[in-house]
Amino acid sequence: MLLDTGADETCFPGDFAAYFGHDNHHPKVVKGSCGGIGGNSDKYFHSVQVSLLDPNKTAPANPVIAWTSKNKTSSFIKKLNTGFGLIGMDIMTQWKSVTFASGSKGLKIEIVI
Repeated sequence: MLLDTGADETCFPGDFAAYFGHDNHHPKVVKGSCGGIGGNSDKYFHSVQVSLLDPNKTAPANPVIAWTSKNKTSSFIKKLNTGFGLIGMDIMTQWKSVTFASGSKGLKIEIVI
């Protein structure tokens, strides 16, 4: 996922709902609309809770969760065609700090939870 400080809320491309076992067209799905750089779009709310993996302890066959968001739902945006989700300010404000630093090995991002 991409950290998007300009996004109020965390969201996923609309087509990703099926990967999580959700159906955007189910009659009980809560719907809304949103706006952004790409204009207005429909959005669908589903039960998805975002977690961060511990990069020092996680292995491909053994993910280790370092933190889980208080948010129990996320939105799926119909017109978001990025191929990845966006972590918005609704989640980033739950962290103590986020630091971006450049070094010899490229950009380093440190999230203090």
